[in-house]
Amino acid sequence: MERRNHDRVAVNLKAALLDDQAMPAGCRIRDVSTGGMLFQHERAGTATGLREGDRVEVRLSLRQHDERKVIPLAMTVKHVEENVIGAEFVQPQLQLMKLVEPYRLDREDPHHAVEQQAQNTPTGSAVPAATSTRASRRRFAIQRARAQFAESMHNAHGPADAGNPTDTTQPPAGTTFPRKHERRFFYAGLLALIAALGLLLFDFSHRSALEQRMLALESVVDRQDSALTMLRARLAPVDHRGDELSSLNARVEGLSAAFAALETRLAKAAEPPRGTAPTERAATNSPATGATGSKVQADRPVVKTTLAARPAAPPADPVASWVINLASLYDQAAATRFAGKAQAQGIPADTRPVSVNQRKVWRVQVGGFSSREEALAYADRHKGKLGLNKVWVFRN
Repeated sequence: MERRNHDRVAVNLKAALLDDQAMPAGCRIRDVSTGGMLFQHERAGTATGLREGDRVEVRLSLRQHDERKVIPLAMTVKHVEENVIGAEFVQPQLQLMKLVEPYRLDREDPHHAVEQQAQNTPTGSAVPAATSTRASRRRFAIQRARAQFAESMHNAHGPADAGNPTDTTQPPAGTTFPRKHERRFFYAGLLALIAALGLLLFDFSHRSALEQRMLALESVVDRQDSALTMLRARLAPVDHRGDELSSLNARVEGLSAAFAALETRLAKAAEPPRGTAPTERAATNSPATGATGSKVQADRPVVKTTLAARPAAPPADPVASWVINLASLYDQAAATRFAGKAQAQGIPADTRPVSVNQRKVWRVQVGGFSSREEALAYADRHKGKLGLNKVWVFRN
């Protein structure tokens, strides 16, 4: 197909004009450029109601690759005649020239075609001659409208464009189409964008898994903390009782030491002083006889002399008298149980009630030792069996 050397392209396309005051009107597009279009009204002789400066919307119908497309275009009316309308695009349509390229009309000048048709038509047929005359007039009107439209477009661009005519041998600036390297850059950028999106999605999923794992670990730690808190709450009374038992053991040990000191003092006070024990000697009263066997007179009074005797110490017990006091309890049943526990360990313990500060106390003790050292040695060997730290050794 031959390409023309000017910007305007003659085409034959269907279009519809819409405005706010008139119903849609069917038109034929006769001329297209990057700045506007020239329409031929199908209903010749009928007023369209359009005036110069009106804003209209053009719906251009095209068939491309066996598919019909409707392209909406916003335009401003610049020229109105009986059946011709010239309109300018609100925004330049650079890609429109490529779309209407398949629909361009490459043919001879209409005036020359009319003359040639008149020469070839027989003179006897009046109807074809009249028809060709009307067609030639319409074509001339279209040509005149095209010229006026081109002049109005030229005036609309301003005088600045007059000194800088457009080079018709080259397509207008801005109508260049993307090249292969530009498409390659586009595809490379698209691939980079897809890769970045993939990395973001992977990082998001990985972060979600880490957050879920951290939440699970935190829940486990919380459960362990709650379990430890419950155990501490359950062991708190036991700790309190342990403190009470420790204080009681300390008091018992102090009392045991005090009792041991007291018993030692009592034992020392009960020991007799060293020396000869006083003896009572009964005076023997016998009649005195002289050397010659003379008899003492009976009327002489007899004087009886007696020595004041000191209180004699109690005789030493031949049986061993040192005793180990294991415990002193106020409860007889508890003392009996403790003595039974000692007997089960092979310790011959028994209970003995005594009165301390007008209160009855049961002592669990082991006797039968001849010396303090023997009793202490026995206590050191066997007190660990009963869980005792200290015992009280005294003389019975």
